[in-house]
Amino acid sequence: MGPYLQNHHSEVKELMQERAKVVQLLKENLQQAQNRMKMYADRKRTEREFEVGDEVFLKLQPYKQTSVALRKQLKLSAKYFGPYKVIERIGKVAYKLALPTGSKIHLVFHVSLLKKKIGSKYFPSLDLPEFDEEVFKVYPVVILVMRLIPRNNVGVSQVLIQWSHGSPDQATWEDYKDMAARFPGFDPWGQGSKKGGRDVASTNRNAISAGSRLMEGADDNRPIQGELN
Repeated sequence: MGPYLQNHHSEVKELMQERAKVVQLLKENLQQAQNRMKMYADRKRTEREFEVGDEVFLKLQPYKQTSVALRKQLKLSAKYFGPYKVIERIGKVAYKLALPTGSKIHLVFHVSLLKKKIGSKYFPSLDLPEFDEEVFKVYPVVILVMRLIPRNNVGVSQVLIQWSHGSPDQATWEDYKDMAARFPGFDPWGQGSKKGGRDVASTNRNAISAGSRLMEGADDNRPIQGELN
């Protein structure tokens, strides 16, 4: 092996050794960061404790519908129900609550789902909605607006839905045919719901009436010409 090859081999060897040191240092730093995160998480979990007789709010997530739009709207909308009394401590991180009679959900919850009631100013929500496992189901309440949009050069009928346990600000646009298939018992042309003394269905009577005729006569596979407003 000539001098050039020997020098090149030595440089490559040194480079590989330096690289190995850097990789090892990164692994050690990552492990230290993971250990710190675990320590902080454990500390946070152990600091939250309740006594039998305490009143706590129960945090639960909405049911994940197949609609991507609905998931985006509700994923940050965990709701607190209660307050409910703690009747038993189960182990170190779980508590049994006194839920309303007839609640179709287990009574034991992880401490991370509980928040102690402090003070007297709160709006109680004692009635629990229908559940599926540890999430509550949501249903369409009223159709706020209707529209026809272009999709792949065909017209698609959509409705703006306000959901149960959600505000009008959390309403989502859904395909009409998909809604009709997922919620066949929902009557969008009924009396609607009243919010703040205002009849939502009545307020949107013109839009709903026009949308109803549109749904009855529209073909979602029909090509459209130009832009739709």
